[in-house]
Amino acid sequence: MAEVVRKVIDYEIFAILLLNEKTQECASLPGRLPGRFCGARPVKLGEGVTGQAAQSRRAVLVDDVTQDPTYIAAVPNVRSELAVPLITKKE
Repeated sequence: MAEVVRKVIDYEIFAILLLNEKTQECASLPGRLPGRFCGARPVKLGEGVTGQAAQSRRAVLVDDVTQDPTYIAAVPNVRSELAVPLITKKE
């Protein structure tokens, strides 16, 4: 999936988070950073950019994360973030 997305968006960091219905947290599969893999801490629904996208079921784009008080800094030097919920069969 990361390579398909790269054909449309030239990203530097990519991760897929899965929602755990029981804990209401999104936990990442290993994400891709240049030269290494990383995994971020679980994010509660509504928390940060990713949690907001999961809760609202809508894409969230933050052009400048330094201006967003809800942003959770997981990787140094990030300037923008796009979180897109993947929904299938209403899940």
